[in-house]
Amino acid sequence: MIRIQLHLTERQDRLLRELARRAGSTRADLIRQGIDRLLGEQDGAADPLLELIGAAGRSGRSDSSERHDEIIYELPSPRASGSRAAEGRRRGR
Repeated sequence: MIRIQLHLTERQDRLLRELARRAGSTRADLIRQGIDRLLGEQDGAADPLLELIGAAGRSGRSDSSERHDEIIYELPSPRASGSRAAEGRRRGR
């Protein structure tokens, strides 16, 4: 590693120390992580949230890409007339 010197405002230093303490890390490590993020954005790297796709494993459903909102938020399916979702609406659930 290359050693550098940098200047922080008192506020930046205070907040960075607090964050490092809570994260069980060092200020230097947090600064390196921040630089990596910045450089990744500059390189046009993919959104880190995209890495979550598929992280939970297979859903066992063949229609999850088409009905993801219904599945995630447990919305009644437009195809669910007469289904459990429709029954729940009739019972006030």
